Amino acid sequence: MAKYETITLFVSIIAIIISVISAGYSGFLSEKHSSSDYKARELVKSDTARLLATLRSFMHKGALSNTTKEKIDIEPEKEAISKFMNSQTGFAYYSWVDEKSAQAERDGKKGESWRVFFLYLSELANAENPYSASRRAADVELMFDDLTESDVAKIADFNADLIEAISKNSKNREGNLVVKALVESQRERQKENNVNRFVKKLIYLKNIGIDDPNIDMFLATITGEESQLKKALEAGADPHTTDRALLKKYEKELKNYTE
Repeated sequence: MAKYETITLFVSIIAIIISVISAGYSGFLSEKHSSSDYKARELVKSDTARLLATLRSFMHKGALSNTTKEKIDIEPEKEAISKFMNSQTGFAYYSWVDEKSAQAERDGKKGESWRVFFLYLSELANAENPYSASRRAADVELMFDDLTESDVAKIADFNADLIEAISKNSKNREGNLVVKALVESQRERQKENNVNRFVKKLIYLKNIGIDDPNIDMFLATITGEESQLKKALEAGADPHTTDRALLKKYEKELKNYTE
C-alpha cells in the first residue's frame, strides 16, 4: 500500500504543478491579449489583411472586365478602401508613411515608394475603370512585399499612443508633400486672416475716436508707410508693445465691434 500511496502522492503533486503552471500561463496570455500594444498590433494586422484582400479583389475584377462586356461592379472595393483610409489603422499608416518619407528626405533618398501609398489609395477609392484600378491595386500590393513584423509594430505604436502619434505626425509632415503643401498654405492663409482682422479692429478704434500712437504704429508697420511709422514713434508709440497688449487695452471698446 505504501508503494501505491507514494505513486498517488507523486501524481497528485505533478497535477498540482501542472495546474499552477497552466494557471500562470493562462494569466500571462490573458494579460498579453488585454494589453493596448497587443490590441493595437492585432488591429493593424486585421485591417492590413482586409486591405490586401480588397486589392486582390480589384485585380481579379479588373482581369474579368477584359473578358466580358458586362459592367463589373467595384463599388464594394472602393468603399473598403475609403473605410481603410478613414480608420484608426489608416491614421497609423499615415503617420508611419510620413515618418518613413521624412527620414528618407533627411537621408537624401528620393525614391521612397511609400510616399505615393495614399495617393494610390485615393485613386482606387475614386476609380471608374476596373482594369485601370486593377493595375493600380497591383502597384499598392507591391509596396507590401518588404513589410516586416517590425514595421507592423511601428505602425501599431501610432495606434497605441495617440498623443505621441499626433506629436510625431506634425513633425513628420514634411514627408507628405500633399499634406505639407495644404497645411502650410492654410497656415499662411490663417496668418493673413488674423492680420486682416487685427487691422479692421484698429481702424474701428480710430473711427470711434481713440487717438493712440500705438494704433498708428501698427497700422503703418502693416501697410509699410515709413513716414507714418516715424510720426507715430515721435508721438510716443511704444515699439516694444504687442498686438495682444494693444487689443487687451481696448477690450471694453471692442465689445461692440462686429466684422
